[in-house]
Amino acid sequence: MVLAVLGIMAGWCVWDAAIARKHAERGEQEAKFAEARARALNLEAAASDRTEAAKRWEQEDAPAALAYLARAIHFNPQSSLAAEQAVSTLNAWKMPPELERSVAPDGIVVSAQFSPDGAYFLTNDFNPEPTPIPPKIRIWETATGKLVSELEGRDGQFSPDGKRLLAVLYNTVVIDDITTGQTVVTLRDDSGSKVAAEFSLDGTRVLTISFDGPVRIWEPVSGKLLATLATEDGKVCAEFSPDGKRVLTASGKAQVWDAATGKLLLLLGGENETGIGAAHYSPNGERIVTIERKTVRIWDATTGRLVAVLTSGHGDMRTAQFSPDSRRVATGSEELRVWDTATGKLLVAFGWRGRFSDQLMSQVEFSPDGSRLLSVAEKYSAKIWDAATGWLVAQLWTKDARSRRGDGDGAMRDAHFSADGMRIVTAAWMNRAQVWTLRLPNTVAPPVLSANAGPPPEWFPDFLSYMAERKLGAGDEDIRIPSDDLSALRQKLRVVLSTETNPKSPYRAVLRYYFKD
Repeated sequence: MVLAVLGIMAGWCVWDAAIARKHAERGEQEAKFAEARARALNLEAAASDRTEAAKRWEQEDAPAALAYLARAIHFNPQSSLAAEQAVSTLNAWKMPPELERSVAPDGIVVSAQFSPDGAYFLTNDFNPEPTPIPPKIRIWETATGKLVSELEGRDGQFSPDGKRLLAVLYNTVVIDDITTGQTVVTLRDDSGSKVAAEFSLDGTRVLTISFDGPVRIWEPVSGKLLATLATEDGKVCAEFSPDGKRVLTASGKAQVWDAATGKLLLLLGGENETGIGAAHYSPNGERIVTIERKTVRIWDATTGRLVAVLTSGHGDMRTAQFSPDSRRVATGSEELRVWDTATGKLLVAFGWRGRFSDQLMSQVEFSPDGSRLLSVAEKYSAKIWDAATGWLVAQLWTKDARSRRGDGDGAMRDAHFSADGMRIVTAAWMNRAQVWTLRLPNTVAPPVLSANAGPPPEWFPDFLSYMAERKLGAGDEDIRIPSDDLSALRQKLRVVLSTETNPKSPYRAVLRYYFKD
């Protein structure tokens, strides 16, 4: 009997132990699930805060943006994304582009560009009221804003050596000497009114485009006609290849021609293609990008083989440009995006939404070093973006340095980098052109965080709060940090500077650059 009871009791013990193990295992699983759920919620919250920060920065509220990014780091301390975004925002806020020069021609400024050496910039303008007058090209000294010369004509552009000016005047194209203002050569034919003209990159040839006539190639010193391209209906877009040996035309069809003989070499897309509105060569001459409604296509410039197709989910494609190294292409519609040239893979979607429902991109341009992207949106400002991350770096408003909202009188029309990437010239719809300095000469550039900077240190959110002088309340309200709390943060950052053990830390470099004690 005793043995039987002992056996039963032993069975109960084993049973209880098994149940206890199951409860423990279930508890561990529930704990792991809760931990994973909490981690997922934190990651989601961090991503939401990064998005809200980008939105606040586009609204020019940098302190609120930094407050959101500080909290994003608390939610996800192992990721450097919020820290990289914070440093980019901080640099743009504390070192914005400076309005260096503003000029106001008599008419509506439709475009502007720098001379190759940046010493001058030109404006193209016209005055439709009260009495229409011929369009004017004005050349200004960049350093002083002094008007150097004024010429009749439109679509003015500097020659590659900066010594001559190419302009369209009625049904002729003229080449003027920059120094004297005198016309050196007149390119004239009776095929139709001229729409545009362009130098080859080496300046040894000029092509002219007629609204109702062929594309022609000229020698710019003697004015000799070299070749005529048998285009149809006058091509609205044409340009030389980088080596000057070919000419690319687009108006419905995209065609490649021999610049010496005028022979047709390639027809991109075949005879049935009718929707191509513009086309451009890559800087290395190996690729061609064509633009048509919601599609941008990339082609092999030698064989005509289709390499990649890029599509827009929102709005028609308005513009596209290759990066200086030809490895990326930027497209603009209601969306601003950067793609891989070789694969067609989307690399970056810009802005906090990735799209601009109220803004149509009319122009995109990479900086000379490829690190920045300049966009122009109709009716609004020009924007400078980090080309690698898609973060907004700065906004250039059209009316004056204090204006913060575009309107009908200040709608942006055109913007371009200088050759050294240190300046941008902008043209507004009404009579204003402005030159902006991105960084003053002889100043130390602010530090940036690369993608391999690693997770931010524990003190970094405090640094962001100190710089912003703001924090977020429980309901996401924007709260100004009291002076006593700022003093405490300042003391904490002093200790960090005196005890930081890694002098090469990129986070320490940011702290030393901005923390002035």
